[in-house]
Amino acid sequence: MNHQTLPKSSRNRTVSRLGLSWIGMLFGLAAVSGCAALAWNFYNPGESEGQSLTNVIVTPVIHNRFEHRVLAEGEVESSSNVDIRCEVKGKGSGYSTTILWLIPEGTFVQPGEKLIEFESAALREEEVQQRIIYEQARAAKIQTELAFESAKIAIDEYINGTFKQELQTVEAEIVVAEENLRRAEDYARYSEKMAQKGYVTPVQLEADQFAVTNAKLNLDASRTKKMVLENFTKKKTLKLLESDLGTAEAKMLAQQSSFKLEEDQLKEIQANIANCVVYAPSAGQVVYANETDRRGSTELLIEEGLSVRERQVIIRLPDPDQMQVRVKVKESRVGLMEIGQEARLTMDALHGMELYGNVTKVDAIPIPSYYSNVKEYAVNVSIDNPSQSLKPGMSAQVAILVNAEENAFQVPVQSVKQIGRDHFVCLKTPRGPEVRKVQLGSHNDQYVVIRKGVKDSDEVVMNPLPFLEDTFREKRIDEVIPSAIASEKGERGKGGKAGKAGKAGRPKAGEKSGESDTLAAAPANRTPQAMLSRLDADGDGSLSSEEVPAPLQARFTELDKNGNGKLETAELKGLPAKRKPNGAERTSPENIAQAPESNKPAGERSLRGQ
Repeated sequence: MNHQTLPKSSRNRTVSRLGLSWIGMLFGLAAVSGCAALAWNFYNPGESEGQSLTNVIVTPVIHNRFEHRVLAEGEVESSSNVDIRCEVKGKGSGYSTTILWLIPEGTFVQPGEKLIEFESAALREEEVQQRIIYEQARAAKIQTELAFESAKIAIDEYINGTFKQELQTVEAEIVVAEENLRRAEDYARYSEKMAQKGYVTPVQLEADQFAVTNAKLNLDASRTKKMVLENFTKKKTLKLLESDLGTAEAKMLAQQSSFKLEEDQLKEIQANIANCVVYAPSAGQVVYANETDRRGSTELLIEEGLSVRERQVIIRLPDPDQMQVRVKVKESRVGLMEIGQEARLTMDALHGMELYGNVTKVDAIPIPSYYSNVKEYAVNVSIDNPSQSLKPGMSAQVAILVNAEENAFQVPVQSVKQIGRDHFVCLKTPRGPEVRKVQLGSHNDQYVVIRKGVKDSDEVVMNPLPFLEDTFREKRIDEVIPSAIASEKGERGKGGKAGKAGKAGRPKAGEKSGESDTLAAAPANRTPQAMLSRLDADGDGSLSSEEVPAPLQARFTELDKNGNGKLETAELKGLPAKRKPNGAERTSPENIAQAPESNKPAGERSLRGQ
């Protein structure tokens, strides 16, 4: 046989081709293994990749009584105070009196003990002047009362005395006139007889006849006088006397009123002088009624030398058996307040002693404030078991119970994260960290109740965010330009370029253009397109059951939506992405982790911020 010897250069090229073929096979196997691992990671989100529980803080799930309490601070006061006011009345709106002496604050007093003394020198001088005016008014009153009594007596005197006397006089005159007339008529008849006999002269007869006429006139005058006395003089005199009586009565009443006013004013001055010294009506501890303005700073400090107005509260005597705490509750929590809710109270001054009470009042109007936009409402909490050491003005911390559950599963609020409408925790398991969806119940500032998803033996990671990032890395959504996600449907996003056209990228009948109904992965080497390009051995733009990795073969039928025996790009994009009402996409956990807390969407913030 003739053996043809190859040149040396040809032998070298042959060896090089063989070496490159082996190297290419190794790289191909590595690529297939990587794609298989990627696919397994993509379709098994319950386990986190690249994260270890080393140096991670975990805490066990608590299975115990859950309490949701609203914490608030306030001051101790009495719900039944005896207010000691300034009872010194002033003249005019600008009148005030000065505190001359004041019992020290905090003093325990008994009934009748002296509390306050006000300045009284000006009142005593005013009392002297008023007493002079009072005596003058009293003298005038007495004089008018006597005049009134005299007027009444004058009327009785005239009716029962003067008038009867005058009537009797007139009646006597009438009798006399009648008698004179009778005598005159007798003399006249006698004279006529004697004149016929010539014994009486004509002149004498004429004189006797004139005497008869004169007697008649006198009788008529007396009778007229009686008629005038009875019908006119009596009435006129009575009217005059009654007028004098009315005038005297009016003057008397006027003087009596004037005297009463002067007397009342004198008594008021004397009462003011008496009110200048204030005594304790009941036993208690003295608390000054210092006033604060709406900004919370002291506006009025009760002290000696202070000018105070009428009815101003100077001292309060609280009832030590009826104490309460008046706390301020923010408007975000006031809706949880109800009358009768149980409360636990502590005071620093009592060295941690716990007291108990109930909500007795919730104000309907916020406390006025000029320096803050945060509204606060006043809530009164009674103290059922007040201590003897409890004093008004002490600072108190109040925990008001608004909700309680027995045998509730609880985890710290920072161990729960919200993605869209779902909540997740990360559990420590023998297989490593496991992200689990949970159903939440009530929560307070520290713990949240888990209705479903955990059990007694579970331990949760305090900061699950890194594990959530890995779990949802393939499912995160581009929030900046949701419509710019390149899909094989050939659609264009905002400001983006057309996606790579292909057999799987063309829109199908009934599909809407311009919408993305699936979740897109942000990294270029983890997108369904990249996965398809690496695993598509025959280059037909789809994956057969022989081309997919072993972890995906079990789910091949589930993922093959159109039942054509092949997985296309649209079928590799995973579950559909739920949209918000305004059409915006959800934010991915990675974007949440990278964004500041204040910039995160409300749905993706931690429960602590709710």
